[in-house]
Amino acid sequence: MTNSMLRGIAMGMIIATCLLSAVHFLTPQQGNKLTKEDLELYLANQDLVAIPQQEYEDLQTQDTNANKNDSVKPESEKKEEVVKDKEDESLKHFTLIIVSGMNSLEIANLLEDNQIISSGKEFDIYLTENELNTLIQIGTYDLSSDMSFQTIADIITK
Repeated sequence: MTNSMLRGIAMGMIIATCLLSAVHFLTPQQGNKLTKEDLELYLANQDLVAIPQQEYEDLQTQDTNANKNDSVKPESEKKEEVVKDKEDESLKHFTLIIVSGMNSLEIANLLEDNQIISSGKEFDIYLTENELNTLIQIGTYDLSSDMSFQTIADIITK
């Protein structure tokens, strides 16, 4: 190749780069817009509910008033409530919604975040080692914290 050919190729590359940069930086970015469906799916996966600000403030006021009333209770009633609360807290239930595109690590982290399993990483390793990570099915599943890795894997891979 001659010097003039190399200069021509280099000049073409520079012009192409300039044009692509101009198009990239001057066109409006679409980005990932959050849709109502995305928000509802996230809330359902996290077992959360969206409420208006005023209703939230009213609930906080009611909770504060209830806590003031609790402080007047005798010690024996408080102990009974603590025992009942611990029993309720030991078993957690969660409705897992698996959508297209979710991988086994995302699912495992969701289960860990909702206290169904102790370690999302260990569950992901279990799925991978047993070649179950490719068999996960889209759907809605009711899971609880007393289930083993094998039980949960059996449920989400049916």
